[in-house]
Amino acid sequence: MLDSREPRLPGMSEPTERSVGTTIIEAFAWVAVVVILVAYALVSFDQLESDGIPFQLMNLIGAAGIATISFVRRVFQPTVLNATWAVIALVAIVRIAL
Repeated sequence: MLDSREPRLPGMSEPTERSVGTTIIEAFAWVAVVVILVAYALVSFDQLESDGIPFQLMNLIGAAGIATISFVRRVFQPTVLNATWAVIALVAIVRIAL
């Protein structure tokens, strides 16, 4: 159990133990952060083309992971941002593939 003496903002619920599912989502989100940062770095240093499927797949995976953990934690600004980012990446993949 988490320490109930941790300071919390007004309206925050009591801390609870993490489930295996939450831990898996958390791990996926960290992988997603790394994937999206690597994609950005590779394009920025001319190691990957921004109009290619690999870059767009990395954006899709990264944005989906961040959107998922944001939604689970009920933080909706990054959920909307990253869900939109994922849709843009998906549309780009379809356009490139056609």
